[in-house]
Amino acid sequence: MVPGNTAESRALMAVVTRRRERFGITRTCVVANRGMISTANVRALEDKGLEYILGTRKRTTRAISDVVLTSDAPMTPLILERLQD
Repeated sequence: MVPGNTAESRALMAVVTRRRERFGITRTCVVANRGMISTANVRALEDKGLEYILGTRKRTTRAISDVVLTSDAPMTPLILERLQD
């Protein structure tokens, strides 16, 4: 548990680390909503070699609008290059 006034983006890596240690998890794919996204979190996930799926606003980039919003599929995977560090 984290204190109730802790921002989600600041709690993510602490929670991931504790769960991996507690349950002996070696391979992890972190799935997080946009409230947990921060440059520091993405960098930490990549530094630890963890896979991740992060939500984003639909209209964040043109690629999302062009690919995801024009598809009728229930799920449209889209991998974008990181836009900023």
